[in-house]
Amino acid sequence: MDTSVAKTFTITVTAVAPTLLSLVGTYNGSLMIPNVGHYMNAVLTITSQTASGAFVGSLTASPVAVKVSGQVNADGTFTMALAPDTAHLGGAIVGTGSGSLDASGKMMSVNFNFTKPAVMPGSLDVTKQ
Repeated sequence: MDTSVAKTFTITVTAVAPTLLSLVGTYNGSLMIPNVGHYMNAVLTITSQTASGAFVGSLTASPVAVKVSGQVNADGTFTMALAPDTAHLGGAIVGTGSGSLDASGKMMSVNFNFTKPAVMPGSLDVTKQ
């Protein structure tokens, strides 16, 4: 057996992009704004999400109605922006938020910082239907 022959091997490694959880769907739960002092039933609807994780939708919690847009990450965390959708007695509602999904992608928890009509915190806890 000749052991002096060199052997060459080629190894191909393919990178796999992380899988993003799909947020598309309807979530029901509650919105809490401590300065207002009560919970409101909330419906978050994510209407579309791109392959890169950008999403859009709406949040309603009467009398609040806002458009949402944001970015979900591979680890289940996300950021979200709120923009006026309908008139609100106190003025246009604007804010930003960040949150996370549970491992199943069904339960979402968001902490908001509203900047209009007044600066105040808020939280949203919803479950995908």
